[in-house]
Amino acid sequence: MAIRTAPKRMKVSMTIDAYLLEGVDDFVRTHQGIDRSKVMDEVLMLWHARRQQRDMEAQFADPGYPPEEMDAWRAIRRQAAIRTLARTAP
Repeated sequence: MAIRTAPKRMKVSMTIDAYLLEGVDDFVRTHQGIDRSKVMDEVLMLWHARRQQRDMEAQFADPGYPPEEMDAWRAIRRQAAIRTLARTAP
């Protein structure tokens, strides 16, 4: 059995808008178990997902994109949705 280790975390320094930081700090104060790092993790995951979505939209909007690749992608998405729904079904 493989032992799963936590991903390596890197320490960074950021300069952000004071108003945004105040919002983060307000959220952290009112949500036990949450800290600035966890908020930034979620922010970066959402940013990364949005970038991937935009990149895929641009790729598939390309009129030269082969239709058979688009069909294959739809089939992959459909199977992933079926697996996800099967896991969450009561």
